[in-house]
Amino acid sequence: MGYQKLLELAIKTGKSLQSKETRLLHHYYGKKEQPVDQTVPFYENLLFCLALCRTKTVEGVQEAKSLLERLLAYQGPDGLFPVYLHEFPFYHDRFCGAHLLPVFYWIDHLFHGVLGISLKQPIDRLAEATLKELP
Repeated sequence: MGYQKLLELAIKTGKSLQSKETRLLHHYYGKKEQPVDQTVPFYENLLFCLALCRTKTVEGVQEAKSLLERLLAYQGPDGLFPVYLHEFPFYHDRFCGAHLLPVFYWIDHLFHGVLGISLKQPIDRLAEATLKELP
């Protein structure tokens, strides 16, 4: 399977999980006790942003920037993010930033020219905070 086909599959899957109201992906891996429409996983939404950027279309990049701006609002003062947005401002995984760092790196590395300073600064803060936390 080629790169373009994988990208199309990622976008199609993301769109199938995307809420019409919030435009964020809603999904829950745990038990069915938590309604899926209330759970917004940070990592999957970040990956969706990367996939949208990789389409290199104006619409895809604009949607990615809009979603990324909303996601970055959930960054705590120490640079951490919640696993699910409804858990904000509580952070159950102090190494969550380490999982997010590669995705933020690729978004920044490949699309730094279109991100703008308002998106670049929080990404830089995340990198600094995450690297301080690692042993």
